[in-house]
Amino acid sequence: MLDNFLIRCYFTSVPKTIFYYLGLISQVGLTIIITLIIAIFIGRYLDEKFNLNGVFTILFIFIGIGAGFYSVYKQIIDKDDKR
Repeated sequence: MLDNFLIRCYFTSVPKTIFYYLGLISQVGLTIIITLIIAIFIGRYLDEKFNLNGVFTILFIFIGIGAGFYSVYKQIIDKDDKR
């Protein structure tokens, strides 16, 4: 019972903006990493299929980075509009 009281006191005293920004940062990181991993797998698959030495992998790495940053940009803009 005392533990629950201490936890409630701690979480109510911490401003909610800290948790908002921590969630946003973790969402940004996961978005970039997941899109990059998917792009690498697609690039490696195409390299193996067409017997190229990393051409598609490098190409899809750049595409994955671009797609990740574009997705992050849209997430931040959407969250900013909702606030």
